[in-house]
Amino acid sequence: MARRAAALDRRPDVLVVGGGVQGLAAAMACRERGLGRVLLVERDHLAAGPSGSAAGALCPDSHLDVEGAAFVEFARASLARYEALAVEAGPELRLRWLDWLVVGPAGPRLAELSGIQRLGADDVRRLVPGLAIETPGLLLPRGQAHLNPQRLAAVLAARGGTVATGVEYLGMRVAGGRAEAVQTSHGDLQPGAVILATGLAPPGLLPVEQLRFKGHLAATPPRASPLPVVLTAAGGTALAFALSAERAPTQRLRVVVQPGDVGQ
Repeated sequence: MARRAAALDRRPDVLVVGGGVQGLAAAMACRERGLGRVLLVERDHLAAGPSGSAAGALCPDSHLDVEGAAFVEFARASLARYEALAVEAGPELRLRWLDWLVVGPAGPRLAELSGIQRLGADDVRRLVPGLAIETPGLLLPRGQAHLNPQRLAAVLAARGGTVATGVEYLGMRVAGGRAEAVQTSHGDLQPGAVILATGLAPPGLLPVEQLRFKGHLAATPPRASPLPVVLTAAGGTALAFALSAERAPTQRLRVVVQPGDVGQ
């Protein structure tokens, strides 16, 4: 449910800070579990950060030789949740099942994965015309998927309670080990519980070392028809991922955009 900032619930049962996929999914989960009134705030538009610019590839098995089997099982369970959400949302969220092609040397656990197919360089070239390297590959039929991250944000937002963009988190007043008030650009909020889904925790709030790192994605131009596979290098690093001709929603996912409507 969208709200103008002036009408925001100042005492929600749960406040979620951050309008990326993690925050939106957390808000939806709180609603599913009946945790009361849920308010999500985001300083920009929804999915403004990495969530909205990601390739949208969902490849649990690509992590096998890097993060290990436990992580892969967790990722497969996550993919099952995406599948259930796509069935519920219908055409609003188009989950597309794909094969997964790994080019170059692969890790030992990945090479022994059930259902994996070994391809020669000619087979790889036929599958992905125009690939600039001559290399054998491993093909895992199905079990991996793609979705449009902007569509995902919109679907999650519709199920996450009250969502307000243009509201910036400024700080938190803590007393007795509890959040007494959350300070925002639109005044103080006094939630029953706070979920910070901002990537790294705000400075000074979490007394542990936090590391920033960035992945790298080399993408091909959009094609008239999508590639039949998710293409990665060994270790799960994306070499290329050509999206279909489908465009993300052109309207930015904003809910609160007029500072003049703000009420303290």
